[in-house]
Amino acid sequence: MVASTSGKSSALFQPRHRAILYQALLAALVCLAAWYFIANAVDNLLARGIASGFGFLNRESGFEIG
Repeated sequence: MVASTSGKSSALFQPRHRAILYQALLAALVCLAAWYFIANAVDNLLARGIASGFGFLNRESGFEIG
């Protein structure tokens, strides 16, 4: 008994195309998650008035080093 493959010409049935689709979906999901976490962190820092970055390195410390 031989299986007929004439009806499966869609790109989703080809392993190479399906693999590319899965990788693209995973990459999109990772990018969306990263965007969400970064946007959330920025919003929280702004709401609390916390400065991020390395600007503190240019300021003098509030104590003396013995």
